[in-house]
Amino acid sequence: MKAGDSQYQDRVVRLHDLVPDSGPSVIDGYTFDGCHIIGPAIVAIQATEPGAGGMMNCSLDGTPDATFIQLASEQNMVNGAIILRDCHFSRCKFQNVGFLDKDGELRTRFEGN
Repeated sequence: MKAGDSQYQDRVVRLHDLVPDSGPSVIDGYTFDGCHIIGPAIVAIQATEPGAGGMMNCSLDGTPDATFIQLASEQNMVNGAIILRDCHFSRCKFQNVGFLDKDGELRTRFEGN
């Protein structure tokens, strides 16, 4: 992967390779299509506005109980999580990636598919 790349197609992507060496652990504005996304990682999905990011036709390994980490109602983040801000994922497979899930919204969307 080259520094500055923000679009990936049909590639194996290790999330920790995209996190900056200093500053917050944020991957911002990336697009992934048909990629195999590999952890180990705990991620939080954020969008700065409706439609600014999302997941379409993606698959996750592991059971829902092992994949989705339910945050307490007063909790917004945990130390060490990678923030995926305004990132688009299409036809991606996530392996060894856990998702922070406020109010169970993300888990509900995946279980509905």
